[in-house]
Amino acid sequence: MDPISLAIAGAVAAKGAEMAVQQTPDAWRRFVAFVRDRLSREDRGAELLTAAEADQKPVVVEALAEEITRLRQADPTFDRALQQQWTAITVAPQTRSNQATNIVTGSVGGHLVQATEISGGVSFGPAERTGTPSAQEPPR
Repeated sequence: MDPISLAIAGAVAAKGAEMAVQQTPDAWRRFVAFVRDRLSREDRGAELLTAAEADQKPVVVEALAEEITRLRQADPTFDRALQQQWTAITVAPQTRSNQATNIVTGSVGGHLVQATEISGGVSFGPAERTGTPSAQEPPR
């Protein structure tokens, strides 16, 4: 599956990726409106969009991503505009100093940490220890 289409589907299904709206609200709103408008022009796209906004389960978002991929392949003008807007809202915020942009799409099968700065360690609970501690790992 195309990772960009999957990320876009996740953002649209989440109604504009709330995590980034604070940094670039107008750009995100325009982007989501652009994608929704294109999806809504066809019965299948409108149906999948409605389903993904109502239920953001991975299988629903993946179906929306497949439709976005199909539209991108069928409409090169849409694909170019989509890529330009996606790059503008996902790359630009990450290049600003003293800010963090965390974007996670799809399923996470384990632990996930999103942070700007971490001082000290991060623990998710007891871990099975094997071997000897590394030079960076303090003994318990």
